Amino acid sequence: MKLLYFILFIFAFASTNSQWKKVYQHEKSVQQWDFDCADSLNCISLASPGATGSMYIKTTDGGYNWFVPFADSTIMIYNEQGQWIDTKSPKFKAARCIDFVTQYLVVVGHKEGQITISRDGGVSWDAINLNTQDFKIIKFTDSLSGIALTNNFIFLTTDGGISWANITVNLNYSGAILFQSAFMKDDFIYAGGFFSIDKGITWTKSNPVNNIHGIYGIHFNDSYEGWASGRRQLVPNQSQYADVILHTTNSGLDWETQLDTILYPQSGLTGGIYFANHYEGLAYGEGKIWRTTDGGKNWINFAFPWTEMDAFTKLVFPKGHTNKIIANEYLKGRIWMYENPTSVNNYETNHSNYIIYPNPTSDFITINFGSIGACSNENNNGASPIASIEIFDVMGMKVISDVRHIEDVGHLNRIDVSHLSAGLYFVKVGNCIEKFIKIRGKNEN
Repeated sequence: MKLLYFILFIFAFASTNSQWKKVYQHEKSVQQWDFDCADSLNCISLASPGATGSMYIKTTDGGYNWFVPFADSTIMIYNEQGQWIDTKSPKFKAARCIDFVTQYLVVVGHKEGQITISRDGGVSWDAINLNTQDFKIIKFTDSLSGIALTNNFIFLTTDGGISWANITVNLNYSGAILFQSAFMKDDFIYAGGFFSIDKGITWTKSNPVNNIHGIYGIHFNDSYEGWASGRRQLVPNQSQYADVILHTTNSGLDWETQLDTILYPQSGLTGGIYFANHYEGLAYGEGKIWRTTDGGKNWINFAFPWTEMDAFTKLVFPKGHTNKIIANEYLKGRIWMYENPTSVNNYETNHSNYIIYPNPTSDFITINFGSIGACSNENNNGASPIASIEIFDVMGMKVISDVRHIEDVGHLNRIDVSHLSAGLYFVKVGNCIEKFIKIRGKNEN
């Protein structure tokens, strides 16, 4: 039990302001718009050196060093006497949103319906013009399929951005729609209070949550479980809002409220929401961060440590990390990074040979003893199918210990967890502890 509580302690959030540091300062004040990471090493901050230009600030080592692989701005041309004779306009429209899909594939949405695509990590670019509104959101699920959204339209590509189709007409909704957030994973799309499980051919409307005045962030771990962040107006006709975080387990058809609280500044969560995995995530907006380590059951305010901070634009976990956050500022051309070397990510790395799947699950988990090796039982022998297996909830209460729950198939142990409530659980095999998420099944209320 002491070991379990030690692992639970590792999961607990601790305020470590000293671990924020400035990792980039551009020589001029530039506006930074969007930000995305292709993996744990490669990230791009989308910036603008002027009213019409675009500039991309990139890291290939996880945020420690940054450089500018591409800049596209207005150029003033002078003669030998130093007299202005001409102006060269930027090649592309001003950039506003980005998806760093893979190490090499980068897709950027621009003003006036332009999309640019790089297939060499952001060095060279091709453009396509869709003659529509300014693009606000770009989301890809793989190197071929993605969506691009303006305030009122959704466009879909299935050929890596070569061609785009307007799928907004498939919504079959007569009311006004404002797309403030969107998400895509495989065939699943969520956008503006509607979701589709067939890549936008048919759509279902979410059931509204009372008094919510804007959803600005959306993130799904699969086609069922997701989170949304936004705000609730406190007083009619006044710009004061509560921070709101919602959770769904049925694709967004219904939502439950995980957080609804007032936190200075009273502007709500107008940034976004991001989950590195099924239990660790952050939601942000207007100088504040909320973090969770238990799938959103509890959210803890994470205050910014610097006084020189302007307004941040985007916060992300580089993919594959739970111990790092990178944030870019809107006006001053600075990028900040937070690192917590004692995070869960390190624990997972040390026990990467231990496999529990599927995770999350609604009915069964399978423990693969054939790939453990590093774990040991009470006699300090290598873990085996006869090692004791116990499951605890987040309060440290044992919820499964009876071997009659276990079905042995060679080196695999299949455990029925369908009777457990949705939430985070810890599996103790000998002296090794791992975790999994139990979600509600399709037939559960």
